[in-house]
Amino acid sequence: MFKKPIRVKSETQMKSSEKKKFQSQVMGLYPMTDDELSMLCPRKEIVLVSKVCLSNNSVINIYSVNRVPLFFLVNEKLYPSLYFVWKFPDKFPCFTVHQSLVQVLMNGADLMLAGIMVRDKSEPERYNNVNRGDICVVNSLDNHAPFAVGIAGMSSAEMRSAGQAGGKSVVIWHVYGDYLWSFKDKQPRPDAGPARLPGEVLEPPDPSGLSLDDKTVENNEGITGSENDVPEDESQGADNEQDEASEREEIDKVLEYSFIKGIKKSKNLTLPISLSKFQKDVMIPVCPNNTTLNFKKSSYKKLLPFLTHMAETGIIKIETLKTGIHQISHIKYDHDLIKSFIDTRKDEEFISTAEEVKQEDDKLAISEKYAVTKAVEPLFKPFLVSKGDTIDAKQLRRYITEYVDMNNLKVANNNSQKQNCIRLDLTLKQIIGDTPDGLISWKDLMEKVKAKLGSVYEVKNSTNLPFKQQKGKLPPIEMRTANRKGNKKVTLVNNLECYLIDLKTFSQECQRGCAASTTINDVPGYKCPQLQIQGNQILFVSDLLRGKYKIPLHQLRGLEFAPKQKK
Repeated sequence: MFKKPIRVKSETQMKSSEKKKFQSQVMGLYPMTDDELSMLCPRKEIVLVSKVCLSNNSVINIYSVNRVPLFFLVNEKLYPSLYFVWKFPDKFPCFTVHQSLVQVLMNGADLMLAGIMVRDKSEPERYNNVNRGDICVVNSLDNHAPFAVGIAGMSSAEMRSAGQAGGKSVVIWHVYGDYLWSFKDKQPRPDAGPARLPGEVLEPPDPSGLSLDDKTVENNEGITGSENDVPEDESQGADNEQDEASEREEIDKVLEYSFIKGIKKSKNLTLPISLSKFQKDVMIPVCPNNTTLNFKKSSYKKLLPFLTHMAETGIIKIETLKTGIHQISHIKYDHDLIKSFIDTRKDEEFISTAEEVKQEDDKLAISEKYAVTKAVEPLFKPFLVSKGDTIDAKQLRRYITEYVDMNNLKVANNNSQKQNCIRLDLTLKQIIGDTPDGLISWKDLMEKVKAKLGSVYEVKNSTNLPFKQQKGKLPPIEMRTANRKGNKKVTLVNNLECYLIDLKTFSQECQRGCAASTTINDVPGYKCPQLQIQGNQILFVSDLLRGKYKIPLHQLRGLEFAPKQKK
């Protein structure tokens, strides 16, 4: 489950009342004394709830005390981490394997029945006393401290009847060295001495005979371990350094590609030009799709060192003004690197944000409708419209007009003030009330009937199935700015998903278009997640929404917070 990296969506600190409820839940699942509970969760310690997204996009909660992850919540059930199991190893049924199988299980395999070491084949309790789905732990013959947590794939009775032939006995969910183990802390596995198996044990099983197919390893999300029984920090550090070096090299290539291709495509560039404007107008539009100009993760760390390096090749010249501002004063378009550059990548994979806006034509259809309520049902019964049915504004006007004509409710009077009035019959009086003279204008009739109807909305576009009708009015897209730590300004955008906008795709478009970092957060009080963008990007966001996504201007709020454009 935690073999691949996990992404933190939000973190909240438990209140005192929530903490007491959580402690009661733990006591109910894993009975312990008050002293044990105090040791596990001291009174003054903070309990942190982290909502994380796994590699398969499922969302779970991780509960940490003093930066140590102790539990994770899956399908409303609380499961222990290895850190909790190490504190209370005797609270769970334990299966023992030979140390030669530790690495196999840490690589992502489940524990097969043939891999379990038992004291005596004829002993009734050789497979503990578990039911299918019970929480189990796995340790090794040389160390009683567990290295894996999972759930029983078979009951003890099924294991005894199956014998040593085969079967998946424990489905492994969490192992020593995975991303839950390293979530906030990296404590080594305790040395608890040899596993407690009195008497003779069986010969160590052959790892090759455990029927571990590729599918088992692929579907089960453990973590690939090191070559030794225990993942050493040094070997993990070396692997991480190698991965980081590879990532830096790839990002450097993206930066150089965007720099050279951008210059080749922008021969009418006005010089001098500031470095930030050069990045935004020249490099970002040709940045490969699904990538960003992430200078922080490159070997250059910032824009200036990168452009200084490119200036050393002779392609550009950078001058520094008295104010300390750097700008590009000259570009050598006939440089060998520019002339010899051949774009081997497909052009359609590298579409700038501006071109993307022109090419994609996802026409958005927003329809706000009315739901017939019990109060107005008599008015629409002649048209076979019942309570709960939805009608649009045109149908509403047509039904009311036909009802008036059908019942001869138009006022035939030469008086100009009463010429466009409707006479209220018993049905209309029950719905909207009576008037002193028993008459009402068309406009007032429409408005009063609308007020008695419910509101629903539906959103469709050319690439999505019809959005399920939602009660209430369609919320507008809200844009506003806020200050964060260090007086840094950010742009907050709400309700994007109500308009069938994919937040992940939209955030990537903002990253490329604004050269700014983005974050997606869950915010109380809103049905949809909130998008946070570095800096004041309201103008860019509004242009993108109105251009590519065809959002009507009247559905946008917060344009008054956009930065004032210089004349």
